[in-house]
Amino acid sequence: MPAVPFRDLRIALVIVSVLRLVFHFAEVAHFATVQCWKPNYDPVCFDMKRRNRADAPIVQLDHEEILERGRIRVVREIAPSFAQFMQSASTEKPP
Repeated sequence: MPAVPFRDLRIALVIVSVLRLVFHFAEVAHFATVQCWKPNYDPVCFDMKRRNRADAPIVQLDHEEILERGRIRVVREIAPSFAQFMQSASTEKPP
């Protein structure tokens, strides 16, 4: 994979940020796992269009779909709400 020039990476990050905001996704993290040999740069966001009062589902977005096609695609729902995410995280047993 060729190295991405710094200026191109900054432009890509701006594009991803603007599209997330336009489509009402508030980024909270990046999906920090490694799949096979390549890292995953998918943003993890609150889906503000589907919020219920003060809470919203937590979803993983496809960063390549944003950069290559200018569209938002939800890869998966991580949790139906932040409250449920915290509840399941607090009850999980460590491996």
